[in-house]
Amino acid sequence: MAYGLSSRACLEAVNHAKEQGLKVGLFRPITLWPFPSKRLAELAKNVKAILTVEQSLGQLVQDVKLAVGDKAPVYLQAYPAGGQPDGAAILTGVRSCLNGGKEGLFDLHEHAAGFTYECKRDLSLGVQGDRKGVK
Repeated sequence: MAYGLSSRACLEAVNHAKEQGLKVGLFRPITLWPFPSKRLAELAKNVKAILTVEQSLGQLVQDVKLAVGDKAPVYLQAYPAGGQPDGAAILTGVRSCLNGGKEGLFDLHEHAAGFTYECKRDLSLGVQGDRKGVK
């Protein structure tokens, strides 16, 4: 899962992964509002894991976790402060997600000492990006 510049590097990683026989894909939303919660939740039912690649400290990954719920584990590969993702590093993160490792993945708790954040959904608000009551 990536958008913008990060998605171009992810596409490179996906192509290399497929050449190596890995079953991977790229979900690249065109816009982040409204957030594509429904579609992401549908896709999450059929995957082993989701790797969110972003050039920030995990703002996108929180929306992904809210949309996916417990359908699939969600991991983060972050490049904050102007860092540029590259296909080789992303492929390392993909392999970690598939093998249960941590190499190449970003742990917000390790980088933000004393900071805690719990991602919860307020069900009274509906799913972010989905208009409540509209079918």
